[in-house]
Amino acid sequence: MTNEGVISYTFIDKKDKSWCQTGIYKSTVSKGSIDADFDSEWQTLVAKQYHTTEPPLGTDTSEAEGWK
Repeated sequence: MTNEGVISYTFIDKKDKSWCQTGIYKSTVSKGSIDADFDSEWQTLVAKQYHTTEPPLGTDTSEAEGWK
């Protein structure tokens, strides 16, 4: 399925009644930090779409070889 800014793939296994869905989203311009980027994408992809005001449950950002 293709929508504006996202392509999603769904696999349904009728035998064991399981499913998987993956979405690939169009890239966006960085807001300058990983936290600002996450907050912006949360608002766009989750909060507005699902009409939620609950904040996301966060985790600490890990770093590997200079990348977050």
